[in-house]
Amino acid sequence: MNTKIVGFFIGASGGGGGGIDAIRVLGDRFVLKSFDARPDEEHIAPVCFWSSPGPHTFYLNRTRASSSLLPANPEAMDYLQENDEPWRSEAELVDTTIFSTVTLDEYCETTGLWPDFLTMDIQGAEYEVLQGGPKALRTLLAIVTEVEFKQIYQGQKLFADIDALLKTASFQFIKLYSPQYWRLNPGDGTKTLTVAEALFMRSPEGLDEATMEKLAQIAKCFGFPNYTEGTKQ
Repeated sequence: MNTKIVGFFIGASGGGGGGIDAIRVLGDRFVLKSFDARPDEEHIAPVCFWSSPGPHTFYLNRTRASSSLLPANPEAMDYLQENDEPWRSEAELVDTTIFSTVTLDEYCETTGLWPDFLTMDIQGAEYEVLQGGPKALRTLLAIVTEVEFKQIYQGQKLFADIDALLKTASFQFIKLYSPQYWRLNPGDGTKTLTVAEALFMRSPEGLDEATMEKLAQIAKCFGFPNYTEGTKQ
């Protein structure tokens, strides 16, 4: 297969992760475009995606990795992460700023670049990016996204919401990666699944031959070499 597979990495702070390492085995057949609201590397585009265009408050927290377009949930600040540090040690608010946001569809239509693969790690705002990309969802073949099972950001959508949205766009939930189990109360003996990465892949039915081949290559990268076998085009 000589056709390029285009990947978008939204939330590129820190690099890596988000399924990027898995799909990089495609070598020069994989073209990666990275985006970050506050990039610290020149090759990362300073684009801030949201469900609608316009000015939007960005919450600058104690750590860059926890900063978000959503405020941290006050009720979750004492949750203990897997390192036994409270969520507030990372997510306590330091300052706010304003970013100009764009939708995924707006960016793709303006640049003419449409992704086959999308990965997101944007601290609770993943659902909103998907909401702003209904046209992109019709061309995407696989998505790896951070998901939460508890609201660590105020008003954020959870795994079930993202799963339901993607089902309407003909995606299937495949697997969870990197699950994190947090203590919701300091004295809890039991840890609760709170954060993970989720892999979704497009249902292969009805795809043309070229698109099916792309999907098969992506699926193979994630350990599902038979994902498209026996599918009627």
